[in-house]
This record gives sequence, structure tokens and C-alpha cells, in this order.
Amino acid sequence: LNIDGMQFTQGSAYSIGLFDMAQVEVLKGPQALFFGKNSPGGVVSIRTADPGSEPELRASLGYEGYAQTMRGEAVISSPLGDDFGVRLAAAYTTTQGYFRNRAEPIAALGAATPRDRLGNGDGVFVRGTALYNPSGPFSARLKLNYSNEYSEGGGPFQYKSCPEGTTNYLPGIGVQLPGFFASTEDCRVDRDTAAIYLDPAAYGGLPNAGKPFTRVKQAFATLEMNYDLTSAMTLTSVSGYYDLKSRSLTTGSLFQTYSPFAASKYYHRQD
Repeated sequence: LNIDGMQFTQGSAYSIGLFDMAQVEVLKGPQALFFGKNSPGGVVSIRTADPGSEPELRASLGYEGYAQTMRGEAVISSPLGDDFGVRLAAAYTTTQGYFRNRAEPIAALGAATPRDRLGNGDGVFVRGTALYNPSGPFSARLKLNYSNEYSEGGGPFQYKSCPEGTTNYLPGIGVQLPGFFASTEDCRVDRDTAAIYLDPAAYGGLPNAGKPFTRVKQAFATLEMNYDLTSAMTLTSVSGYYDLKSRSLTTGSLFQTYSPFAASKYYHRQD
């Protein structure tokens, strides 16, 4: 993934690049000449919009009914002279979650009642651009990006086939085991899944009140400078800075159990 000349190895960066775009290129690999050796499988190159020669003000609002997702975007752009312009683009999205959560918690085992939908969350994305583009041989483009995304509920794992049924018995003996399946499990790829939350009183020290979540904050900047050596040759320099912070808590999603008795919990923080 390449955004405004800077390469990323984190797929999380896609979210901040997919609005107010000017150009998207999907390039067959390898692309070592222009994008480095880390591109044997190809490159998705995104170029975000720059300030234009005329003032621009626009806004959009979208809604998706299945996940009850709303997204708004706004752009303000203006030249500040013959050679200089600025652009500010922002987006906000909120969702209730695509999956219906059919988990049945057992409070005695430390489980807490989850939301009836899985995957709710929100996100804020902001990008500022400054463009210096005179008629002379030198030009420069500065991009500043920030995003803050929150998603609750963990990964939507699903069983798609249960040839032995959803009742847990010890093979050959018929002894029933603690349930790995919710009673509502239908073993089909659909909008129904099951993921429990954790009771903070039973599991001390958990963040976010025991609710499985992922919080990702990103900030990155790119500075592109170009100098025309001749009419047919341009020297380009691209400098970048990227800062990623993520925190997450997962529990109960791997087995879709209705109780943490048969699940594992994992808290992760990355800076």
C-alpha cells in the first residue's frame, strides 16, 4: 500500500486513504523500480486530492441499512495566492454493526451480557494539504493525516459447518462437555454469530469495562519535493513519518462460546 508516495505495511492505513482521493492505481508486481523491493505482489497506490486553482467546498452523507452505518465527509479547499494552496478534508463514520450477536452469557462463569449487535464503532479521519506549485522549477506538497478508530465486539468468527452437531460430547462415551456453542448456533455463514463480554468484577484489570474492542490511532505525514533539472528530468524527494498506536481486548470470539469457561482472553497494546 502506498499513500501519497509513502509505503505502508499496516493494512489499517487503508481507512485513512480511502476518502477525498484524486487517483488510485492497482499495479501488477513486481514494482521495485518505483516502489522498492517490498512489492513482489504488486502495489495499490493512492493519491489524495490537492488544492485546486479555485475555491472548493463540498459535503456528503451516506447511510447503509444492514449495519446501520452512517458516514459523512467534508472538504474545504482554496488557493492562497498564485503559487500556494491549502485543503482540509475530514470524514466521520459510525456503525451499529453488521452481525447480530446471539451469545447467551453465564454470569456465574464471569460472562457479561453483550450488545445485540457485533462490530459497532466509530471513526474520525482528518487530512490537511499544503501545496506550493509556482511556475519555477521547484514545487512541494505537504500532507498531514490523523485518524482515531474504535470497534467493539472482536472479530466476527463464524462456524460454517458442524457435521457432528452443536452438542458437545466426548467421542465414544457420550459424556456432555462444557458448551463451545451457543444454543442459537446455526453453523451457517450469515449475519448471526456469538461473542460474549467479560464481567470486570470477575476478571480484574481489564480495560474498556471488559468489552472486547480495538482502538487504532494513526498519524502520518508526507513531504514531497520536486525539482525540474531539465524539461525531461525531475528530481523527487519523498519524506515520511508514521505513528501507529493500537489497543485491543479479545475474548470469547475464537470459539463463539457463551461463557469464558472455554475461551481465552488476550489484551494487546502496540505503540
